[in-house]
Amino acid sequence: MNDKNIITALVLDEEYGYDMMIKKYTAYVSSIVYQMTKEILSYPEMEELVADVFYKVWLKRNTLRGDSLKGLIGQITRNACIDVYRKQRTDFLPLKEDIIITNADIVYESIEKNELKKLITSIVENFIEPDRELFIRYYYFGEKLNAIAAKLNLNPSTAKTKLSRSREKLREILNERWYNNEQK
Repeated sequence: MNDKNIITALVLDEEYGYDMMIKKYTAYVSSIVYQMTKEILSYPEMEELVADVFYKVWLKRNTLRGDSLKGLIGQITRNACIDVYRKQRTDFLPLKEDIIITNADIVYESIEKNELKKLITSIVENFIEPDRELFIRYYYFGEKLNAIAAKLNLNPSTAKTKLSRSREKLREILNERWYNNEQK
């Protein structure tokens, strides 16, 4: 069946003209849709887009002129694919904004953690000996309390008490500095 007969059948609202158009141009339309949208659409979505293209041609059947449908069908198909790309592009904008916000939050948290580490280190460095060494070996190097006490010639219960007092001192200084920063 040639395009002139298909156009005539479509203009006369004959259903078999629509069927002939689909039989003749499904492979052509499917090929264009696949090539243009394979990265963003699934196969069922591609099939739906192909059906939409034929429906758009059907809606334009009263304005069809000439002897060839191929150019019009190709143009409608390409425009439909471009519309899909435009829709996809706007759908993803909020996601990109979320990523930017998330990245900013991660950076802020990282900076905050680094500042806290520096503050804790400066406080611990000001502890008197053997409290400083005890604190560093226990919390930074993960050594056992009894082993640290033996190396520092301390009774294990004394070492435990010193560690507890150092933690409390650290907590007080951090709370005081945090409170002062909140007041500013």
